[in-house]
This record gives sequence, structure tokens and C-alpha cells, in this order.
Amino acid sequence: MAKRVLRLTSGHILQLLREQMLPAIALFARLTGQVFFARGGLGPGIKYVIVMLVFLPVFFLVQSLHWLGFLLDEILFPRYRRMAVREPVFIVGPPRSGTTLLHRTLARDERFTTMRTWELCFALSITARKIVLVAAALDRVIGRPLGRALWLLERRACRGFDAIHGVSLKAPEEDYLALTPIAACFLLVIPFPNCESLWRLSRFDVALSERDKRRILSFYTLCLQKHLYVYGGNRRLLSKNPSFSAWTGALRATFPDCRIICCMRDPAVAIPSLLNAIESGVRTFSVGPHRGVLHARMVGMMQHYYLRLLTELPRTRSDRHAFVTLDDLHQDLRGTVARTYAQLRLPSSAAFENRLTHAAHAAQAHRSACVYSLDSFGLDANTIRARFGIYYRWRHAQTCPPSDARSDHLPKTTYKKRVNKPTVFGYGYASRPLHAALSDTPVPRADEPDVSMLRVAVLSDSLRDRNGVDTYYRDLVAHLRGHLAVAVLLNPDAANGDRTEFFAMPLPGDRTQKVYFPHPRRLYKRLREIDPHIVITATPGPFGLAGVLAARWRGAGLVVGFHTHLERLADLYWNSVIGGINSRYLSLSNRVQFRFAHHAVVNSLDMITHARRLGATRVEMIGTPLPERFLDTPVTPLRARLRHVLYAGRLSPEKNLDSVMEAAARLPDIRFSIAGAGPLGPRIAARAAQLDNLHHLGWIPREQLLSALDDADLLVLPSQIEAFGTVALEAMARGRLALVSPHCGILQWPGLDTCIFQIRSDEHLADAIDRIARLPKERRARTAEIGLRQARALHVDAVQQWLRLLYQVHLSTRAASLRAAPTT
Repeated sequence: MAKRVLRLTSGHILQLLREQMLPAIALFARLTGQVFFARGGLGPGIKYVIVMLVFLPVFFLVQSLHWLGFLLDEILFPRYRRMAVREPVFIVGPPRSGTTLLHRTLARDERFTTMRTWELCFALSITARKIVLVAAALDRVIGRPLGRALWLLERRACRGFDAIHGVSLKAPEEDYLALTPIAACFLLVIPFPNCESLWRLSRFDVALSERDKRRILSFYTLCLQKHLYVYGGNRRLLSKNPSFSAWTGALRATFPDCRIICCMRDPAVAIPSLLNAIESGVRTFSVGPHRGVLHARMVGMMQHYYLRLLTELPRTRSDRHAFVTLDDLHQDLRGTVARTYAQLRLPSSAAFENRLTHAAHAAQAHRSACVYSLDSFGLDANTIRARFGIYYRWRHAQTCPPSDARSDHLPKTTYKKRVNKPTVFGYGYASRPLHAALSDTPVPRADEPDVSMLRVAVLSDSLRDRNGVDTYYRDLVAHLRGHLAVAVLLNPDAANGDRTEFFAMPLPGDRTQKVYFPHPRRLYKRLREIDPHIVITATPGPFGLAGVLAARWRGAGLVVGFHTHLERLADLYWNSVIGGINSRYLSLSNRVQFRFAHHAVVNSLDMITHARRLGATRVEMIGTPLPERFLDTPVTPLRARLRHVLYAGRLSPEKNLDSVMEAAARLPDIRFSIAGAGPLGPRIAARAAQLDNLHHLGWIPREQLLSALDDADLLVLPSQIEAFGTVALEAMARGRLALVSPHCGILQWPGLDTCIFQIRSDEHLADAIDRIARLPKERRARTAEIGLRQARALHVDAVQQWLRLLYQVHLSTRAASLRAAPTT
């Protein structure tokens, strides 16, 4: 018998080490590496590194003590594994929706047992719990000197949290903190904001592999069994975790007899409350300079929570789930709890009902001292209503009679204008509001697809903000992150934090450009971490070919972005020999990519023709997304007179910059600015030294480009070759006029041609500028206003089209893999 027990114990220890401890050590090592060696991303400044030098030793010491206790548990208390977790009750809901109030209310029921703060932070193991409980008993015998000292220390340390989330060592707390030893606690994104594996926890049901789900839920079950072993297996476990809002499917599979109570709150109130709640952590870990990115990801996480809760839970039996709202808890806590108990068939007791009465009086008397506004976090009510329309329709259905609940109307609001927008897979998308427009967002049906599960990797060889291809995909990835599980841009740029190049060599014939070759090991590692469903290539260079191989290797869908007519540029830049070699290589690379691509994406009609000539069979024309900063920053009105003309882009021969310099010479009363970098830079700088009204700004980062556009009255793009002309669209989105040549692909988009000025074939750029300057100011202002609306509408449509395309590609890839799978 002793040998059998020893064999089982050693087996459990080995299993714990192999399946839990060693993967956790590897992940913590990666987290530490990101703190000190990550390039770019949300980290690391010098202050951040200093803070982490203090935090990490304490953090790892505590985790080491937890693991020591876990190993001792297998030796001293092996019977804990026999504890059955029967009919647990899970409280979930978006953060700041009343989960804490409900949790601490139900914890007064003597039939429940729940984890306390002191257990989760310092005593996760049975061994540690026993030690703490024995020490507490001895402390009570001698008059509680240690207890009083801890109470004073707790009050001093936690005083600042009372207005946000009351903290006490004895208070019931979120038991997802028990997952910290295996780095599966989502709260760790505050000290480790660069870790994508932590962010994937916020989309647990759709973003994690089945193996990772099993590993995490197995460890979580062990933690629950340890708690029940200490506090009695005849009690029902009560758990509260807002982060489990994305775990509901996995929780039901692991605990089939569980009950789930979901708290709900208006996202227009819950979101600013959440962003304010994490502010102390953001300041502590010095992530403040990047809080805009952090806030955007948090809002995307909240959107996913609402979507999963309101589509997954209603599919379960009515006695296995219940919804409550924070307003109901405040106004009628006793009645809300009683209705919830009745719906879930939970037994009650007279003692609990007496405690519930006292709690209800306290809840009614509670008045929050904190008032948060969306404006303080750069958000607005219309955007929230568009992105969280599923909540408002659900709430409308709860508060209206059945006949009204099936109608297509949103609850009454004070907004004057309402626009019905197309939806993506049953729920609407709107990145930013357009003149107080509301998106009518229906609840997804059970058979409608869910894009939140997709993981996408974009491979590009363009440096940050150096050309239109980079800005296109950088902006696209930023917007997709709010909808997909993972969206990552991989390029040869340290500014990304995802540097993947092996080496670079100057481009023959143009020393200002380089050809970048991907680093096989780094790229393989990143793609293995991302595990993309879809790979997007944005270049015919080595990075693009690597993307083709990656898609084939990973069994992922392939989308080829075809945005520049590089073969024509080869004839312009290089002599006949070098140009011929480069042109043949580009054609061959494009043909290879189109051969294996599920779709090719272009941004003009001319590029459709060229793509089909190179072998593309499925081509889709999708517009250009705009950067969030360009959409968020308030637009300044156009000046009454045309005073300032701006060119922004690459300083290269195909841009026809001689016409800009000649226009500056012919129009001395107008200020001209040229921003960008390229082979013509020295020549433009020399000319700017000769003309008082011509200014060479050189290359400027994207943030300064916004200011340059706002300071200008007219953006000119006199290019001889221009597949689209992104900067013209950005100028229009800032309420500025745009003047382009007939060769710009942006003119081929319906609606845009009516609000963009075009250089006529028989006029010089200077004459075209003079023609616009002579127009009545009302005409110029009206054109700018129309252009602003059209540019932002094109942006919204572009993101919607990309979401639809990505899901279509995923469906076709999955169908192909199922057909190829062997049958038994």
C-alpha cells in the first residue's frame, strides 16, 4: 500500500512539473526577457526597467513559495485530488459591472465557500494554508498582536483602492489570481503589457489552443480542490472572475453542472470606470506613455466580453445561467438575489436572508464618489453605441414588452441623427463616429460566424511610416486588433518590437532603399507563437516569399496585398539591364504569390488589371484605412484664403517634384512645404535654400504629419505613377483640400472623384493651384467638408471589407483542410 501511494505521489509530482511548472518557468523567462530586451512595443523605458528590477524578485519569490507548497501538497495531502467540485457557481461579467458586490453578498451564504485575498496572494497551497491557519490560532491565543499589526499595514497599503475596489486580506476576491503561478492570470498584462500570450487570455474560448485550455483549467481545478480540502467538501464553491467572461464555454465543459451568474452594466459607464481602475497600475509600472494603446486593447477586450456573454450564455438551460444588472443590485439587492436563487434552483436559509437584508440596505445607501466620463479617455457615446450595440439591444429586449423586444429599434436616445450601417457577421463595426451616426447592431444568431477567433500575421519589408504600404498595413492591424484574437505586423523595423530581418543590402540603382531578408529562426519563432489562421503578404520581396512558405507550412490562408506597380518603377529607376532583371524578379515573385493566394487585395482599378495579368484569379478592391489619431483629433477649419501648399511622400523621380518646385517659384505669395525622404532630397534642399517660400521638412514621423496637414490648406500629389495616394485621403480626413494628378488611383474610387481636385492634362501644377485659390471660399470649404465625410466613410468600409474577406479566407482554408483530411 505504501509503495502504491508513493508511486501515485511521485507520478503526480512529475505530472505537475511536466505539465504546469516547466511551461510556467519558460513563460516567466520570456516575460523577463521582454522586460529587459524587448525592442519597441509597450515597454520598456528606463523607469519601467527600474520598477521591474524591484518587482520581479519579489514576484518570483512569492511564486517559488507557491510551487514549493504545491510540491509539498502532493507529499503531505495527496487525498485532496479526490475532492469533487460539485455544482460550483461562477459570477462573471465585464469588469466594473457589479461582480464584486454580488460576490461579497453571496459569500455571506454559509452554504458557499470562496477564496479570500490572503489565500490567493500568499497561501495557494494546502501546506501554506495550514501554516497560516495555525499561526492565526496561536496569534488569537496571545491577544492578536500580529493580527492588529497586519490590519494597520493593510489599511495603510490599501487606502488608495477603497474608492475603486475595496481590498482586504479577509475579503472574498477573484480567484483567477490563483492562476498567477502558471502565468495565466490576465491581470499580469499591466506589468507585462508586451506579452501576447497574456492578451490571448482575454479571448480564452477562441484564441487558445485546446491543449493550453486543458492545461490552465486542469491547474485551476486543482486550486479549487485544494480550497475545498481545507474548508470542507460539503460546501458549494463560489467564484467571481470578470476575466472568465471569455471562459464560459470552457467552464461549462469542465464543470457541466455549474451555474453562471452574469452581471451587466452600460458599457458607456463600465469602460471609463475600468480604464480609471487600471490607471494606478499603469502609473506604477510606468506604462503611461503607451496608455492609449493599452486603453484601445482594453476596449477591444470589453467588446469581446459583451459579445461572448450575450451570445453564449442564452444558449444554455435557463436554470444554468442568470443575468443581473448593476442597477438592479443597487436598487433591489434582496429581490434580485432571490430571483436569481429561484431561477438557478439554489437553496437558501433564514440566516442568509437576514444577512441579505442588511446588505441590501447598505447597497441602497451606497453612492459612488467617482464619476468618470468617456471624453477623459478619448471616447464618445456614439462610438460605444456602435461597437457595443449588442448590449443595448439586449437591454432593450429586457425592458420592453415581447412585441417591442423583437423590433429593430434601439432604446430612445437624445441623438438626433441615426444612420443604418451595414453589419459584419451580424454585428456592426464603426471605428469612429461620423456626425453622430448610430450603428444599428443586431444580436448575432447562433449560426453566424465570429471573427474574434481569428489570428492574422502581416509580413512587410517596409520600414515604419516610410511609404504608403507600411502605413496601410500598420493602420489596418491597429483597427483589426479590436476585432480579432491576434493581429500582428512583422517587418524589418525595430520600432515594431517584432524585428525579424536577417540582413539587408542596398537596392541596385537606388542606394536610398534596401532589400531586407527575413531571419529564418526569428520569423519561425514569431509565427509559431502567433499560429496565424491567415498570413497577409504586402511585398514581392523576400519577406513576401517567406510569407507564402509560412502560410503553406502552417496550413494558413494567404492574402496578397498588391498596392504598387513596381515593374513600372523598375523601368524608371534603373538602366535596361538592371531594370530588366529586377522587373523579371518582381513579376516572378508576384506570380508565385498569386499562385498560392486565396485572394489578392488591390486599391485601384488599374491594379486589378495588372494583378490578373500576373495570374491572380480572385482579386478584391478594398479601400485604405486611416490611423486612429487622424480620426480622433478634432479637425480645424479651413482658412479663408489658400496660403500653404504641402507635398508629403517619397522624394523620388516618379513623384514629379520638379513641378512642385516650379510652382513655388511661380507663386511666391504661397508657402510650399515638401516632407519626405528619398534620392531627390539633396536637390530639393538646395532649391529650398534659393526660394524663400519653399521649405524642405525632410522625413517627419506620422504624428508630425498630422500637424503638417492641419497647418496646410492644400495637399498636392503630382505623381506620374501612384497606385492610390494614401496621403491625399489622410488630408481629406483632416478636412483639407487635395490636388492630384490623373495618374493617382484614388480618383478611381466612386464618390472621391467629386471632392478631389485634379490637375488637368493641359495645365501646370502652378496653374491648378492658382485655379483652386481663385475659387470662392464657400466652394472650397464645402469641398473639404464633403471630402472629410467621404474619406471617413471609405475608412469604415475598408475595415468592414477586410473583416469579411478574412473570414471568407478562413472558411475556405478550413474547408480545404477538411477535404484533405484522411477519412476512417
